[in-house]
Amino acid sequence: MKLSSETFSILKNFSTINKGILLTPGSNLESRTKAIFAQATIKEDFPLEVGIYDLAGFLGIVSLFGPDAEFDFKAEYLRIAEQDGKSEMTYYYAGAGLVGLTSKRKKLEIPSQTIDFVLTEEQWSKVQKAASVLQKPELKITSDGKVVRIHTENHKQPSSNVFSAVMEAEPHGNKCKMVFDLNNMKIMKGS
Repeated sequence: MKLSSETFSILKNFSTINKGILLTPGSNLESRTKAIFAQATIKEDFPLEVGIYDLAGFLGIVSLFGPDAEFDFKAEYLRIAEQDGKSEMTYYYAGAGLVGLTSKRKKLEIPSQTIDFVLTEEQWSKVQKAASVLQKPELKITSDGKVVRIHTENHKQPSSNVFSAVMEAEPHGNKCKMVFDLNNMKIMKGS
């Protein structure tokens, strides 16, 4: 099995959320803390449960083998090898208890459709820069049912300067005001 560059990028992003990860059989990845929940569906299909204690370290090891690394999942370890077989590594799994999801809370059921929006890489960069310049620790997403905006925010100082931008969106008539801590926004590059 090989890992696509997209899956590698997702795992790299997940390493900023949680130190370890429990890969479960199938093509779904999850990472969670008390404040962050991330989920992705990948192209690959993992054959068995694999605990990785230090995900960033694991990705560093994988990078030694380049984009064509071969992954052979064994019962107790993963064999990573160059395509030509000249180099290989035996990577032993961590126990599930060492890398399981840190939050014991029940998984939230996300409604099938509430407010759909596109946050472009350019908008995200601009909002991050504005938050830094204005010293805002949060961002707010609002909808009046017709227009969706992203704003810089500090709920402790409601009458301070604010930057906002309209996003391409379909709010389906729903109104909202959601405030997020910027430290918890682990968004991958791209739109």
